[in-house]
Amino acid sequence: MTHEELYESKSQMKRVEILKAEEKQMTHEELLEILEHTAQDGMADEPILKALRAVVELHKPFQFEDGLDEYKPVCQHCQLGVVGDVYPCETIQAIEKELR
Repeated sequence: MTHEELYESKSQMKRVEILKAEEKQMTHEELLEILEHTAQDGMADEPILKALRAVVELHKPFQFEDGLDEYKPVCQHCQLGVVGDVYPCETIQAIEKELR
């Protein structure tokens, strides 16, 4: 195995480790971390990675008060159009699905 193949293998294992951690819904920070690991694998200047990161950064969670003194995470971007679109929104769910 070459040095490059070993490096790629370790990087891929780290991404899988992040994704498989308890098979739970990943946080916004975990999703950005996966993209960062991909960028470190020599793809930092790839337009597709930059575009995907921009989408993820737009669709970040924030706490929304529903009027009943309950706070729930909603998508900051999607909430602009439809109040109450919970996080992770359909966009983030689709990205996460493809990364698993």
